[in-house]
Amino acid sequence: MVLLDEVELNKTCTIKIGSDSYENLLYDWLAELLITFEIGRFAGKKCVVRIVGLSLTPDFLGERLDPIRHRLNAEVKAVTYNNLAVTKNEIYHAEVTLDV
Repeated sequence: MVLLDEVELNKTCTIKIGSDSYENLLYDWLAELLITFEIGRFAGKKCVVRIVGLSLTPDFLGERLDPIRHRLNAEVKAVTYNNLAVTKNEIYHAEVTLDV
């Protein structure tokens, strides 16, 4: 939603999320990221994620959104369950459709 080359990694936002399924965990995480951007005005560039069972703790690295310095890109209006899927082999694979 913001051009990443303009975002510095000088702040960390950590959110802990738990759910009853991997699909709900992905949905809840993406919804939290959207809220963090829209309400918390936090522009993220990098995310380090720890998953234990059905709990996820992401460290979201970036900085406070500065409308003068950061150029906005496509706006994500909502996270949806449309085409949402999570599979796990050696690593997790996720697919989701966002409402833009």
